[in-house]
Amino acid sequence: ATAILIGDRASLSPEVERRLQEAGTYHVVAISGGNIALLASAVLAALWAAGIRFEGAALTAMAVLVAHAWVIGGGASVVRATVMAVVYLALRLIDQRTSPVHAVAVGATVMLLAQPLEVVDAGFWLTFGATGALLAAATRLGRPPRPRWWHAPAAICLGSLAVELVLAPVSALVFERVTLAGLGLNLVAV
Repeated sequence: ATAILIGDRASLSPEVERRLQEAGTYHVVAISGGNIALLASAVLAALWAAGIRFEGAALTAMAVLVAHAWVIGGGASVVRATVMAVVYLALRLIDQRTSPVHAVAVGATVMLLAQPLEVVDAGFWLTFGATGALLAAATRLGRPPRPRWWHAPAAICLGSLAVELVLAPVSALVFERVTLAGLGLNLVAV
């Protein structure tokens, strides 16, 4: 639970880490977009409950997210998610919106301008590959299938399949393994 919530994997034994990697579910214990979204939501909800207007809450949330990324040491998935969240909140402050694809592009640009060698980091490939696959799957899903209750399970399955397919070459190149079990196990893990 600690590894999932705050990315502290110190309590995981090497055996557990190896099994997570072999199953293709190691990403579950890495801090990524889900953690950043939860933190941003918690900060915004707490500030709104305290009566702080959106402008103040958004600025505070951006500061908390940047501080959080710095304290935990960044990492490609954390930086990507933090940049995307800050871009989203900053645009909302000036009453603008952008597509998620543009936010991903800004995230990649910021990261590569800050550290050009990120382009050869496996974490960079994994985080942008997974995010791109999820966005592509979301645009392909289109209208919810009938009956309506089936939309969430269909979206989860399609998203998981898209990520597995997109990241398979990266996994093969970097980790020298691709697991078919990852698709089913990721559905359970998520």
